[in-house]
Amino acid sequence: MGSLKLQSFEDFANASEIEHTAKLEEEQRAARDTAAESFKNLLAEFGVTSIKELNEEDRTKFFSKLGTSSVSESLAIIEEGTRSQIGKIKKNGKITAVYMHYDGYPDHMLPIIKKGYKDGKAVDLLLKKGGGSGLEVKIDDINFYGDKATIDGDMKDTEKFVKDAANNGGAEFIYLYSERDSKWYMVDVYDSYDLVPAFESLNNMIINEKFVVSKGNLRDAKKVNKSLEQFFMKHVALTENSELLLGVCKYMIAEALTDANFHSYREPVSKAIKGRITTVMVEIDRLGGINVPVGKKSIINLLDDAGAFMASAASWSGIGIVEGMALFLDGFGHSDTAQKIVDAFELIWANESVMNEGNAFLAARAKAVEEDAEEFEFNGKNFPVINNSAEVKEAEEEDQEFHEAEEVEEAPKVNEAEVKSDEEFKEYAFAVLGKAFGDDFDEEKAQEVVDGLLSKHGEEYGAAIGALTSSLG
Repeated sequence: MGSLKLQSFEDFANASEIEHTAKLEEEQRAARDTAAESFKNLLAEFGVTSIKELNEEDRTKFFSKLGTSSVSESLAIIEEGTRSQIGKIKKNGKITAVYMHYDGYPDHMLPIIKKGYKDGKAVDLLLKKGGGSGLEVKIDDINFYGDKATIDGDMKDTEKFVKDAANNGGAEFIYLYSERDSKWYMVDVYDSYDLVPAFESLNNMIINEKFVVSKGNLRDAKKVNKSLEQFFMKHVALTENSELLLGVCKYMIAEALTDANFHSYREPVSKAIKGRITTVMVEIDRLGGINVPVGKKSIINLLDDAGAFMASAASWSGIGIVEGMALFLDGFGHSDTAQKIVDAFELIWANESVMNEGNAFLAARAKAVEEDAEEFEFNGKNFPVINNSAEVKEAEEEDQEFHEAEEVEEAPKVNEAEVKSDEEFKEYAFAVLGKAFGDDFDEEKAQEVVDGLLSKHGEEYGAAIGALTSSLG
């Protein structure tokens, strides 16, 4: 980092990004003319016109051939970045967009669009000039590639257009000006295929609050955050762009939760992080500063070799792992994602707490019955245990009635058609939980259980019912 004096890891990350961007721009100017012909010949060898057309397997082969060639510097310019498509929805519903390579995230793009493209007048000129390195407020400041290829579609099938823009146009985000209502719309291809009002998304980003660790978990969370900072300072290339950083964090938190035996939390929590591990170009000092590609498989091997340092730093605490990662993400400006992973963890925790409490209550009663006790204690309260023959018979009859009712309510195990909506499942679940907990039934906790099961099983109501009833014994 030269003579820069950094006060924090956040300063380090920002300075690293600024220095990296400046360096790439310098390389781009110096290398383009000399590398263009060689690069074009290699594309022809693979039978494509751009890297975007290569599948993942061919990209790896492509990168290998470029690794020690004279065009490796140009590859760094071409392949790195957060990619986007920007264009227009015409009054007849036709869609046209062009490629932008760098800084495609909304927090960068939307302020520029607001300053230079809010009324859509400059979009037509942008479409005529074609793809470029990145959007600028003034069109004359954009470094256009000379490639005037567009991604075209129709509002009659926006999903097809979005998939085409993502798969064939390299887009991670899409920004479209609509002539119909004079508004901008956007798509985050990792989130959905739906167009949403763009500047409402910007407002949502602005109001994201700084993440705050929950009481009692600060020590573990700080230790995890510190260990992550040390890891990424040692492997700076993994912070080159937000997509890669988030992809690495997504993989790491999934593995850490598994290491700490929080298996059921792995998928829901990691799924809240939108990112992916992609090939990154790394400069090798001892080879004259040449850039070589490091692929997804190599990065995953690196992460696996790093071991369970997150779980260990959190003393194998699940919430410590998650809130530590949240602290780290918040330091990179991903406050919204930080809160989402904590919310995902707490939802499952609430679900399991209700289930475990129900099992503990039934176990305490069963033990009291076995010991022929008249009452038993649970959570500081005393509950009666029926122990004379008449009462036992009555209890058995009630128990039989309950199980008969259960069989009716659990009919989806036999015929899933009886529960065919979220509302019907909620009604069923509330009845079962109400019967299990009696006066201790908590409607708010029951709703959390319902939400957790529906989140996990979706419309597979039979599976959701099975998970609910098996948890209650």
